[in-house]
Amino acid sequence: ISESLSRVLFPYLTSADDDLGKLVILKRSTGILMFIGMSGTICVFLFGDFFLEKWIDPEFSKKSSESFKYMSLAIFFILSSNISYNFLQSYGVTKITGLIHLIHVPLNLILTYFFTTLWGIRGGCISFIVISILESTSLFYFSIKVSKSKI
Repeated sequence: ISESLSRVLFPYLTSADDDLGKLVILKRSTGILMFIGMSGTICVFLFGDFFLEKWIDPEFSKKSSESFKYMSLAIFFILSSNISYNFLQSYGVTKITGLIHLIHVPLNLILTYFFTTLWGIRGGCISFIVISILESTSLFYFSIKVSKSKI
């Protein structure tokens, strides 16, 4: 959903001259995605065990429902990052997105190594949540900062 929405919005963001309009689009589309993502995450937390049990089997559900819930939480945070990323790209500040991802990759490797060493699969899921939060908040922060400097 987030990828589709960002692909639809990108041509408008690159061609629009109205910086305030771009900021409104960023905030509205991020809000819509957060609402959709929160709804999905709540459904996974409430019905994930039941879904995995019926879809595959009870043993699989017992072993993987916790990871399923962690991953849905991480995906919730990632949803808004596509919009913020394309927003920054539309302003032509590719250096910011490049630096964010340049910092993101080694940090992801380090966190994943240490967290999986300490907590196994649960640690891998937790590192994915932490990285997702850091990436989405940094992209959103710089989107707001860049747009306010242009207004």
